[in-house]
Amino acid sequence: MASTRGTGDIKPFQKLSGHEGVICDLAWSPDGSTLATASRDRTIRLWNTDRWLLRTRLLGHDSWVKCVAWAPDGGSLASGSRDQKVHIWNPIQRSFESYQHGDHVECLAWSPVGSLLASGARDGTICVWDALAGKICERRVVHADRVSGLAWSSDGKWLATSSRDRTVQVWGVPGWVQKRQFPFDRAVHSVSWLPGTDVLAIGTDDPEVKIYSLNGPGYPDFLLEGHQEAVLLTLFSRGGKILFTRSGDGSCLAWDCTTWKALACVKTSKSRSSTGGVACHPRIARLACLGNQSKSVHVFDLGGAFAQPQDPPMPSHHQRTILFLAANPKGTDRLRLDEEVKKVEQGLERAKMREQFKLVPKWAVTDDDLRRALLDNEPEIVHFSGHGSGASGLVFEDDAGLALEIPGAALARLFELFADHVKCVVLNACYSEHQAEAIGLHIDYVIGMKKAIGDVAAIKFALGFYDALGAGRPYEKAFKFGCSAIELKLVQEHLTPILLRKESPSSS
Repeated sequence: MASTRGTGDIKPFQKLSGHEGVICDLAWSPDGSTLATASRDRTIRLWNTDRWLLRTRLLGHDSWVKCVAWAPDGGSLASGSRDQKVHIWNPIQRSFESYQHGDHVECLAWSPVGSLLASGARDGTICVWDALAGKICERRVVHADRVSGLAWSSDGKWLATSSRDRTVQVWGVPGWVQKRQFPFDRAVHSVSWLPGTDVLAIGTDDPEVKIYSLNGPGYPDFLLEGHQEAVLLTLFSRGGKILFTRSGDGSCLAWDCTTWKALACVKTSKSRSSTGGVACHPRIARLACLGNQSKSVHVFDLGGAFAQPQDPPMPSHHQRTILFLAANPKGTDRLRLDEEVKKVEQGLERAKMREQFKLVPKWAVTDDDLRRALLDNEPEIVHFSGHGSGASGLVFEDDAGLALEIPGAALARLFELFADHVKCVVLNACYSEHQAEAIGLHIDYVIGMKKAIGDVAAIKFALGFYDALGAGRPYEKAFKFGCSAIELKLVQEHLTPILLRKESPSSS
């Protein structure tokens, strides 16, 4: 995990205020002389960044201005709005030409070469505007939900798009041939392209920043850990040396793109109402972020902080620990728990991503064993196999080996303490829906059983679930593979498992 201890107290040296509504986006001009701010007050403000004075206000949108982007030559500024229009401004003359996108415009990106401007909208459509020809040269639906981010490759041949439909897609432009699709478990808020490479930085509703290679195997090269909540923004510096990431927890982290080490952390707005809100100076170590209540901008000098990198991040191929908890107390029906863990172990050993997983079995688990195993192993997945007794709880063992029922409320309070690293809990026990619902208030994914489930079905579900995880599938798909494994065995219990997913607060 990347440490940023001691860097969060960097103070802004300049504060800009004046907007009457929440600021939605920031953009620094390519020459570094002007900072553009877009707001819900329907205006764009241009600030002189030599003397930090307001240079001009641009008026022309009929609703919130959600995004702004400077053309590579700095001669034009594009803005997108909830009025469904994109304006291309001449900032000096304060005039604009515009095109109608068709729905709320969420994001903009200029191609680094040529004259193309891409815009993404709430309805999942992408428009590509040719600024020289003055016309739309492409309009198409590419996502099933709002487009949250756009990023061009350095040569302008590829456009990456992210969406709340939980995918990132990469398209060849022109022609719109899809080169790659990356699926995720959660909504995707941002995608950025490291200049001159095939590397993408992706921010989702998970707190880890995901670093992917376009031509890689389909799982992240690195997971940058340091944020506590959803990653709302990923932004590479102009030269590609630094990656900036902003989170709903109010932190903005800077990462060295050579070592993927954390360099600095500054405090910014916690608001999820804007997935923008960060701009970096094109030549010097300065960063502009949303300030108090997202109605002001704070500017930070990071030159000193960049001199001392922090601890390295954890690469994604570190082992993901599965803690397998088994309990079959005296006086209860005997279960084939050893067979279940054996099948899971064999499945993971043959998986193509077997190096990513570490299985830790614990037998005859008591309440003390449960707590200590969570502390000692820091698992990503906790799998309980044993008996459930409905609303009374899951059946663990006491010190004498007899049944001890632990209710869902107590289990939920325990798992809340480990929610920073436990991502999935599997309760492979009869009538465990009550406990799943309680734990699901704190853990992203929880699987329980609506009613009694037999040994054969429980083992087949576990086998199908971990086979899919070992093949790189996300939790939701792995759950479906588990249910399918039951059904293919011709056991009529494939509707018994349920998946509960903790929803994050939605952004506007």
